Amino acid sequence: MNLIEPSVLIICLCVGYVWKHMTLVENKTHDYIPLSLMFLGIILTCWMKFSVDVGVIAQGAITGLASVGLHQAFTRTIEGLSSTHSIPEKNNNDSDKPEGE
Repeated sequence: MNLIEPSVLIICLCVGYVWKHMTLVENKTHDYIPLSLMFLGIILTCWMKFSVDVGVIAQGAITGLASVGLHQAFTRTIEGLSSTHSIPEKNNNDSDKPEGE
C-alpha cells in the first residue's frame, strides 16, 4: 500500500494554497489549514478507494498533512529560507561595556 495518494496530494495542495492566499479569509483561519487538509485527505482517499478502514484513513491523513509539508518546503526554498538557514549571531559591539572603560 502506498502511503501517499498522488491525486489527493495535488488536490489538497491546491485547496491549501487557495485558502492561504484568499483575501476574504482572515489570518486567524490559517491555523486550521493543516487540520482541514488532513480531514480533506481522509475524505478524498476514502471516496477514491471506496473503502473506510484504518489503513485508508491513515493514508488520507498522511497525504493531507504531506501536502502541508510540501507547501512549506516549496515556499521556504523559493524564499531562500531553507531549514539549514543559520541564525544571525548577536552583534558584539562595545555597547555592552559600562561607560568609562
